[in-house]
Formats: sequence, structure tokens, C-alpha cells
Amino acid sequence: LKASILEGSDPAAALATYRRAEKMLGADMPQEVYAGIMRLTSDAQERLNYARRVKEMGSLSSEQAQEADFYEASALAAPGDEAQALKMFRTLAAQPSSLYGARAAVAGGLLLIKQQRYKEAQKMLEAFTNAGSPHAYWLARSFVLLSDVYHATGKDLDARQYLLSLQQNYQGNDDIESMIESRLQKLKTEN
Repeated sequence: LKASILEGSDPAAALATYRRAEKMLGADMPQEVYAGIMRLTSDAQERLNYARRVKEMGSLSSEQAQEADFYEASALAAPGDEAQALKMFRTLAAQPSSLYGARAAVAGGLLLIKQQRYKEAQKMLEAFTNAGSPHAYWLARSFVLLSDVYHATGKDLDARQYLLSLQQNYQGNDDIESMIESRLQKLKTEN
């Protein structure tokens, strides 16, 4: 089961394939089957269970351990154990050059914004953006979230500047542009 091939084309079919493999293989489960279910399930409790199973299997690379920690934290954030999730996100975010460190910085910032803990969110997101992470998409997401923090704290001019700068400098072909546009429109209509 090659995860990148299997998951990329049709995530729902990939999840079904992982579930069939789990039933067929029983106790001889390769770690990748648990990891695949962990990545693809939309159920927070199931994601939590499979992230923990991945970690229990041992012999994980640093990236695999970070991935399992990230999915465990994201599952904990969903049902309401936000304090533990935030602790895990902060630990991961201390490694901004890793993919899951970058994702954790954004997820942690988003969680803090949701809790209206804007100063903490700003601190976490700025630490990530200043660290020089190689993950351009997650850096762009963090700048979008920083604009949200500035808007929420009444600093609309700063929020707008972040968004305009990002709009001029970000080269990705993904959802960042729509995030920028929707926030710029919101700032325009509110002012």
C-alpha cells in the first residue's frame, strides 16, 4: 500500500482500502494501514485511536512520530481537550522546518484565535513566521491568521497590509488566494 498513490487520487476509496486491509491482516497490521486511516478519517475519536495505535507500534521515524502527534493533537482539539491539543501543537511547532511542525504552528494559532486568545496566537504565529520555515503554504496560512488576529484586535490597517503583501508575494496555486480575497472583502465592507 503506497500511501501517496493510494490517498492522492480518491481519499474515500483509499480509506475503504485501508479498512479492508485492517480486517484482512488482523494482528499482522503494517503501521501504514493505521497511519492511512488516521490521515483520512473525518471522525475525531477514530483519528485519535489510530494516531495512538501508530505510536504504539514503535520503530517510527521522526517524521512518522511527528505526524502521529499532529493527528492526535488535531483529534484532541475537535472534541474539546483543547489544552492538551495546544500543548502538543506547541511542542511540534518548536520544529518549524518539519512539515508537521509547520502545520502545528498554524493549527495552534487557529485554536488560540478560536479561543479569542489573540496575544498568544500572535506570539505563536510570529515565532513560526520568523523561524524561516521552508513550507511556503503553511507560512502563507500563518500570515492569513495573523491578519485575522490584527482584525480581531482592531488593527485593520495591519491586517490589510499583511494580506496585500501576501497577495503580491505568494506564488502558490491553492486556496490561499481565496482566503486573502475573502478577508480583504470583509475588511472593505466593515470599514
